[in-house]
Amino acid sequence: MPLREYNHHVLTSAHKEQWQGSYAAIESGIADYLGCSFLNNPRLGELAAKALGLPQPFIRNMANDRNFDDVKDDSAGQDIHGTGEVWSGALWAMRTALNRDVSDPIIAKAWLSMKWPNVDSEKPLAFTTALLAAAGQRGPEQAKAVRAVLQSRHFPLPS
Repeated sequence: MPLREYNHHVLTSAHKEQWQGSYAAIESGIADYLGCSFLNNPRLGELAAKALGLPQPFIRNMANDRNFDDVKDDSAGQDIHGTGEVWSGALWAMRTALNRDVSDPIIAKAWLSMKWPNVDSEKPLAFTTALLAAAGQRGPEQAKAVRAVLQSRHFPLPS
């Protein structure tokens, strides 16, 4: 969990967005993902879950099969962490398809290159577009793998 909180600091310092809605959900998912990727463990907060006596042995699990259809109607961003888990699940699937040394730089580059639209509902497509652009800079096979993961999880994609 300390890695996740540090990731929040690093990620939010790159953009001067208000932490709400789609921006917050995407940022939360990336913060979860990066800490878990570093530790090579898709389960976030195993020690915290145990200490808190939670019924499941973790706070969130990146190794999930959740898709964007589960959360696309949450335009108010009321469940930022739940929506973040959908994003982190897709990122973990990218990591599985490409490996950490390829996927993590793609995710970081996409985040740092973001020009966030003003309209909240446009932010998921803007981020998937940035992911695909960053993957494309690595090569066509990487872009194909990222598109396949996002498409299989029903994320909005550019044509």
